[in-house]
Amino acid sequence: MSAATTAATGATTGAVKGAVKAADDSLGNWLKGIVTGAGNSPSQIIVSGILGVVPGLGQAMDLRDIVVGVIAIASAPGNPVAWLELAITLIGCIPAVGDALKTVFRLLKRGDSLPRVLDGLSPAIRGNVERFFKEINWGQVAGTVKGTFDKVIAAFIDGLDTWVLKSIVGRGEVKLLVEQLKQMREQAPKMLDGAIDELKAMWSKALNDKLPASTAHGTPPKASTPSNSSGGGGKAAEATPQAPPKSVKRDRTDKPTSTPDVPRNEQRRAAKKKQSFKTGVPAEHMSDYWVARNKRNLKKANNGGRLWEETDKPGRQGIDHVWVQQGSSDRPGVIGETKSSLLGAFGFLAALPANISSQLNALSAEEAGNATRGTAASDNPVPNIFENDKRDNVDPKKTKVEPGNEGELKGKPGQSGLKETKTKGMQMSHMWIARNLPGEQLTAAGLELLDSVQAAYRKRIRRFAPPYSRWILMVTGRQKHLHERGQGHRHEIQPPLVILPEGVLME
Repeated sequence: MSAATTAATGATTGAVKGAVKAADDSLGNWLKGIVTGAGNSPSQIIVSGILGVVPGLGQAMDLRDIVVGVIAIASAPGNPVAWLELAITLIGCIPAVGDALKTVFRLLKRGDSLPRVLDGLSPAIRGNVERFFKEINWGQVAGTVKGTFDKVIAAFIDGLDTWVLKSIVGRGEVKLLVEQLKQMREQAPKMLDGAIDELKAMWSKALNDKLPASTAHGTPPKASTPSNSSGGGGKAAEATPQAPPKSVKRDRTDKPTSTPDVPRNEQRRAAKKKQSFKTGVPAEHMSDYWVARNKRNLKKANNGGRLWEETDKPGRQGIDHVWVQQGSSDRPGVIGETKSSLLGAFGFLAALPANISSQLNALSAEEAGNATRGTAASDNPVPNIFENDKRDNVDPKKTKVEPGNEGELKGKPGQSGLKETKTKGMQMSHMWIARNLPGEQLTAAGLELLDSVQAAYRKRIRRFAPPYSRWILMVTGRQKHLHERGQGHRHEIQPPLVILPEGVLME
């Protein structure tokens, strides 16, 4: 073996070792504060497991990128951007063509056009890369990305299970972490399908990108043929200079562009179309805007920091509201749940103080007994659910659940109470919050709250001090009516704001 070959081999080995160490460090930092105690390093076991189940990690840094991608998703499983980043990394595991495709997609995501990407490649590989990209086998891409992710998560879970058998502490913490990873594994096919759909949109747009002025693929304009058809030696007309191609505008939104065959005016109409209360999430929308106006020290920390809109897609599972206080506080977070009912017949009213419960029940009875007519003569009489302004004056404006009455929060069949889940406990319980919070699309402040929640929940056997308050907000037909009459500018909730004491609903 020549000295040059020996040196090259040594450099490659050093690069791989460096990448493995970087991946191990990433895992170690992630696990730090979550698992503690004696035994072999869990991060070393996981890194070795990934190397064993993902053959042909061609680039030394792939391993670290995969580890970092999994950690990013574990911190915010609902974040589509994190899933897209990991999907691009896993494309690099496709035999023969993966590295080339991964590089192209990363540059496209950054905002470069395909011709500009190709123009920056070495002429020796440009042709192959262009062919690989134009002839993508999307079935192979989906199979590799999903299969590799499943193997990687299996390596994480097996590594943690192997480590905990050798450790004398940290079993409860590891169990919680493994449960989160298993939830990610179940969620992965849907989230990765979404990421691959975005890659397809990116790919479709890239194939239509115009050539930049400096691209090596450009060809000089040909001289036009003479218009003289007599065959005489007429002088050929001079070639008309071509206008320089327009510069390619970079799309830095990381969002797929709209379908090119849909007329722009139809796109505008679709964007302006608003959904009704029956198809959107108006109750959560009104609660978010009410807090934004009345609790200015609280900032939205889930849904990427974006307030719920009435046109958002219904049927979402998880926590309705996560808010974080500005400034220092031993309880920086607020976890909120909005309950909506047309008649205001909330099943958990019996859990409230007797005077408040009786007020709300009396209002419901009064509304059912007093019919009012609609705006047209042909309208049938309806209960005055919407016009009853007595609902605006319920006192007090804030109350706590009565001690010992937490069982009433579940509500009765057909009524709007808190729900029980099979694996996460009762809605708004401390266990339910700890298990659902990682699945929210959290802001930076939300991620800090998540760390505090997980740390507090691990100490629940000795001393549980949750870093959040729990609110239940109510929205009835009255508030919906005010919102509609105010053309979407009036956001109220049904008094009182219900607060769950710290000691109720552990699970």
